[in-house]
Amino acid sequence: MTSNEWEEEERVIVRAWSRGDSATALAHIQRVLEIGTAEQRGRALIYRGSMHEDARDWLNARDDFIQAAGLLPPGSYARYTAELSVGHVCELNGARLEALAWHRAALLTCSRSIEPFSGASAARSLMSLEPEIQTADRQLLRDVLAKSWRVLHLDGEPDLDDLSGTTDLLTRAGSRPR
Repeated sequence: MTSNEWEEEERVIVRAWSRGDSATALAHIQRVLEIGTAEQRGRALIYRGSMHEDARDWLNARDDFIQAAGLLPPGSYARYTAELSVGHVCELNGARLEALAWHRAALLTCSRSIEPFSGASAARSLMSLEPEIQTADRQLLRDVLAKSWRVLHLDGEPDLDDLSGTTDLLTRAGSRPR
């Protein structure tokens, strides 16, 4: 599938889903799953996983997000999104340890990213599940928050001794229009 064909399929999927026309969205997702590249299939699975999540179908959402993460390039924002989404549905399903593992995976993806994006959401998610930050997580969080600070072009230096406060600042900064 060419990138132009994918972009058109994506527009149709989003339009249909936003109108509540799940059948059309799912038909176009299926088409991408049959003929798309690995990355296109991964992105289509994120949409399908999100549709399952909206329907509170945590297990199918989880499975789609996991499959998507495996298809998407390491260090990509799309992979980060899939991993963060797995963690989120695991939280909703009460699978705390699995959620922690996926939030860590999202943080690692951000730390190795090839695209500029903030990992503040994954940092917030991990810290909310693990209030007592583990030693290994502390350095990963510091690395991701420092990188996110640069990505968002914030002035000065982040306070890496206050991981929670820095995460809050990054979350607010990332949600402001530029």
